[in-house]
Amino acid sequence: MKRFNIKVAIIAIILTMVLGMGGCKPAGEAEQTYEKSIHIYCGAGMKKPFLEIAKIYEEEAKVKVDVTVGNAAEIKSQITESQDGDIWICGGQSELKSLEEKDMVGEVISLVKHVPVVAISTDISGQIQSPQDLTNPDLNVVVGDAESTPIGKIANKFFKKQGIEGKVNIIANTCSSPVMIEALQTNEANVAIMFKENAIDKEGVEILDMPEINDHTMKVQAVGLSTSQNVEETTEFMKWIVTEKPKEIWANYGYESLDQ
Repeated sequence: MKRFNIKVAIIAIILTMVLGMGGCKPAGEAEQTYEKSIHIYCGAGMKKPFLEIAKIYEEEAKVKVDVTVGNAAEIKSQITESQDGDIWICGGQSELKSLEEKDMVGEVISLVKHVPVVAISTDISGQIQSPQDLTNPDLNVVVGDAESTPIGKIANKFFKKQGIEGKVNIIANTCSSPVMIEALQTNEANVAIMFKENAIDKEGVEILDMPEINDHTMKVQAVGLSTSQNVEETTEFMKWIVTEKPKEIWANYGYESLDQ
């Protein structure tokens, strides 16, 4: 099996994200203007549901929602360097430590579960029954970048707790779940450690029933930032984000509620 061309895949995903955020409007359609605005950072893996949530809030509250998408390391760096932003939709509470140390974190609200899973190519269905089976040298495994993503940190903790650290054939560390899915679908890899919602209903991909990794479940959180210049708008959004409509959108994308 040839090695997964991770750099090419990442570049393709980044271009897709950039182009997808262009917000092109049909010719002649006027741009909606708002007197109030709010700047929200969002983890890349949560882009699709949150952009839908942000659009609905704009329409209901008549507040412009500017969304910046990136991985955790990029977002933390941008918040720290720019001293700008109102809220961060964060994929894991462990990512907040460096900002907390700088007194940049205000109110934190947990929204939904962020459940890690072992996803595999359906070509190897039935071959993995336990974490120890992941040490098979014939398997090609992709994981998240532990320096920049919550799922990368989870993979490392999972391997260490199961006593298989250093025994898994990891062919790539990537910051992007779409890259992992592409690797599984093209048989460049046959195992990936990723969040459940990113693997659901993907052609050629199967989610294993492995409780050992579910023990590392995290929470998606709305994090109020001390850099906020829009205190009133931030407060109102933090109240709204826990109402039924946003919960329905998270559920539509495969996220589990906190009481599940």
